[in-house]
Amino acid sequence: MQLWTDGVQRTPDQVDPEVRERVRQMTTALYTRGDPPSSTQLKRPAASRLGEIQVPTLVIVGDQDLPVIREIADALAAGIHGARQAVIPGTAHHLNLEQPEPFNRIVLDFLAEQP
Repeated sequence: MQLWTDGVQRTPDQVDPEVRERVRQMTTALYTRGDPPSSTQLKRPAASRLGEIQVPTLVIVGDQDLPVIREIADALAAGIHGARQAVIPGTAHHLNLEQPEPFNRIVLDFLAEQP
């Protein structure tokens, strides 16, 4: 939980305790429930098909998220034609829980621009 919630540069005391507790509850529920194994195999890796996406796409990432997640966000934004990327400062992976107002504003502004 620490890497996903705190990110790589923050300590647990720098994250809202309510956010940490909510993430703990969600993570516990996920691992308690478990998911059945998927029998669906992709014919081609999804990363090689990003250029096929033909819908408006918004990629949002927190600047405190793991470097690999930020790299994935960059690859998505670069690989999807016309994709827009937004970075929310001071957040790790659960950016919508940590910064709901900026997150919602970014999403609503993006949606308002769509035909």
